[in-house]
This record gives sequence, C-alpha cells and structure tokens, in this order.
Amino acid sequence: VPLGEFFINNFGYGITEVGAVMGYYGFNCGEVIDSHDTLPGVIKANAVYDIDYSNKNVLSISTIEHFKSNEYSNTSDNDSIVFLEKIISTTKNYLITWPISYNKILDNYVKNSSLSYFIMERVSADNKWQKDESKSFSHLYDSPFEKANGICCVTNLESLL
Repeated sequence: VPLGEFFINNFGYGITEVGAVMGYYGFNCGEVIDSHDTLPGVIKANAVYDIDYSNKNVLSISTIEHFKSNEYSNTSDNDSIVFLEKIISTTKNYLITWPISYNKILDNYVKNSSLSYFIMERVSADNKWQKDESKSFSHLYDSPFEKANGICCVTNLESLL
C-alpha cells in the first residue's frame, strides 16, 4: 500500500488501478478494474484481455499473481505474463507488485528477463519491510511470516529502482 500511495501521489487520482486495493485504504484511483470486487464504480472486466491500457498510468498491487488458471476467470497460467507484457508495452507509467512464490511462472519469467524490478523483503512479524539488494526470488509465501515475505515490484519509475 505505501508503494501504491507513492504512485498516486506522483500521478494523481486519474490512474487506472488493476485490482481493487487502494480504495480499501481511502484512495481514489479514478478507474478501477477488477472482475470480482464489489466496491462501487469498479469496472468488472477481464483485466488481461478486455481493457486497453494505452498511454495510461497503471497501478496494480498484489493482483497479477492471480492471473492464472482457476483464479479470476483466467484460463491460462500465462495470463499474468500476457498482462505484464501488455502493461509494459502500452502504458505511460506502471507499478505492478505481487508476492513472490505465489505464482512461480510469473516469478521465473521476471527473474530470467531484462525487466526493471526490485524486491522488498519482510523482516518482521509486525510487517516491517526493506529493499532486498540481492533481488532474491527465494522468499516463501507464508514462511517465515504469514502471507507475503517477499514482494516483486516491476516498474518503469527510475526513482523507485
């Protein structure tokens, strides 16, 4: 959420959020795409195939990892990669985050690519985070702490890298 707040503070509220997250923390992103969320105003659409992101500022916090078979109405384990490539090739600015080890196909794709990314690692049970300078994809989901223990952040924002 702090990374999402940074993005909103830099690009205003006229951004496109994929996955309704920031609204639950009091932020208005303008356009929100989420096929399952019930917040008022959310556009219910398949974020991978039904939306044109051309020249938009796109924020997605912990959503892309669900774009795989049997989640969010997707049918292919490669939908997360299709979405990521679409965002990178068509948007003005983007910040996409997900918990490491939840979607190994996505993790391996980014790890073996030339994409610009950084990794945040959880260092305490009370949810303190720091930048992982080694950019390790070895962080486990639900271990040693509950839920995310490492977060991958793909962005074109040099100030974050």
